[in-house]
Amino acid sequence: MSNGIAIAVATEGLKALLSDAFLEAGDVSVAGAVVTSVRPHTLDAGARGVNAFLYQVTPNVALRNADLPTRRASGELIRRPQLALDLHYLLTFTGDETSLEPQRIMGVALSGLHARAELTAEKIDAIVMNAAPGSYLRQADLAQQVERVRFSLAAMNLEELSKLWSVFFQTPYQLSVGVQASVLLLEAPLTPAPRPPVRERGIYSGAPRPPSLTAVSPQLTPRTVAGGRARLTLAGAALRGASTRVRLGPLDPVAAISADDAEVVVAVPDDLRAGVHVAQALVTHAFDNAGEARPFELESNALPFVLAPAITSASPLAATVGGALSLAVEPPVGRAQAVRVIVGRHAAAWAPPAPSPGGPTEFSTIEVTLPAAVGAGRHPVRVEVDRATSALTDPPDPTAPGAVASPFVEVVA
Repeated sequence: MSNGIAIAVATEGLKALLSDAFLEAGDVSVAGAVVTSVRPHTLDAGARGVNAFLYQVTPNVALRNADLPTRRASGELIRRPQLALDLHYLLTFTGDETSLEPQRIMGVALSGLHARAELTAEKIDAIVMNAAPGSYLRQADLAQQVERVRFSLAAMNLEELSKLWSVFFQTPYQLSVGVQASVLLLEAPLTPAPRPPVRERGIYSGAPRPPSLTAVSPQLTPRTVAGGRARLTLAGAALRGASTRVRLGPLDPVAAISADDAEVVVAVPDDLRAGVHVAQALVTHAFDNAGEARPFELESNALPFVLAPAITSASPLAATVGGALSLAVEPPVGRAQAVRVIVGRHAAAWAPPAPSPGGPTEFSTIEVTLPAAVGAGRHPVRVEVDRATSALTDPPDPTAPGAVASPFVEVVA
């Protein structure tokens, strides 16, 4: 990377390469030709040589975002921001037109620049060493940049040239070409947050097979089964290692109840809420390094499953037409979850109570107002939480008068 004077150093490097081209050309070169870097309209009438004028700087397309991110979410600097730039120069050739000096100078300059288009570290070091004491060039560190600066001829048509020359007020056009320098990587003198030192170095090798999942069963399950937490079985391959954990939904991974190469069994955590989730196996392996185990963890692919909510209120539930219906649900629902109560063929959305300091964030009991279309009688009730719907149980005798699936509500007028 380079400090802030790298742009000026690149211009000095271009001048040095052009000067070398005149020296190498020998007798072919125009005697007395010099290299300058001033605005074209300030050139003397009798000037003889080539003028390198930096007229534009643009972001380098390939590397403009290569350093992202540079900061953590807290704003702490983790790496120096890197600015990748391309420099655009206008080379203007001057001399005696009657003896075609501008064209001869152009031929020598462009052929020499094409032959040595790269600004090498050795060339930069030479520029720095030959600089006068106290010169800004003594602070140059462009030679330390990993990417070398390369100069290439830019294709500029007549329209582009005329627009460029129009910015020089009342200056007649002189023979000129465009040259692009790429790439400069600039850094501000910032100090990133220090990282913890390396405690021990080592080389470890091995190729354990990564775990993979093929099925999760059951794909639809309540949280509680037979008075205990429901269990999920993850089928796949390479599921056993030094230890196996399972990540369910957004929660932290939990230890598996049992695991072998083809199957992992895990209990549904208490904190998992109803909805559509994914399951993922995390298998830990270890390398032996001089008698010390070095663990690492491999992750499997993720497969979906549904944790269904359940209504725990005993049936029949009681409500009046257009009145409130209160339900106990499991697992509790959070404020951010989308909850609907489905009564027969009609649904009512649940809105959580207004938040208050120290108030609950999860609710085991929810209350909705029955839709006006729900008339008197018995109606099956379901609850839908984040697209997961509770189950209904068929009545013992579906042909009995008034028999409906459970849970159900009995609505009176």
